[in-house]
Amino acid sequence: MKTNRLIFVIAALIAALNSCKQRDITKDSPLITVTSPLRDQDLMDSTAFNVEAIIEPKNASVIRYYIRILDSERQPVFEKKVDCNCIGEKRVNVKQAVEYDVNQTTNLLLRLSATLDDMTNIQEEVPFKMVNVKK
Repeated sequence: MKTNRLIFVIAALIAALNSCKQRDITKDSPLITVTSPLRDQDLMDSTAFNVEAIIEPKNASVIRYYIRILDSERQPVFEKKVDCNCIGEKRVNVKQAVEYDVNQTTNLLLRLSATLDDMTNIQEEVPFKMVNVKK
């Protein structure tokens, strides 16, 4: 009888902890579509480029999103936080011009993440390459 109570208490604790845990969809979220840069695209470093994406949350609203571009050591070379509080909007269009000059061809990673009003974090990662055009 004590064993059954112990099992019940442990199960209740596990259920309580899981219900308090923040839901997190980390990589390759179907709720974020990055249209620029494309995955594995080569971009020339002589001109600015646009980061463009669409965030389409289901049954929630975007309260903020982050645009980060990371170098090969995962160090940020560009970061921007946008508090949008887009309550009720089914679609959030992201567009940000970025200029980044490199001394040599460099692999980069675009990490676009968003926080929804139900405290869910969603994220999409897109690797791309900046090609040095200066000789």
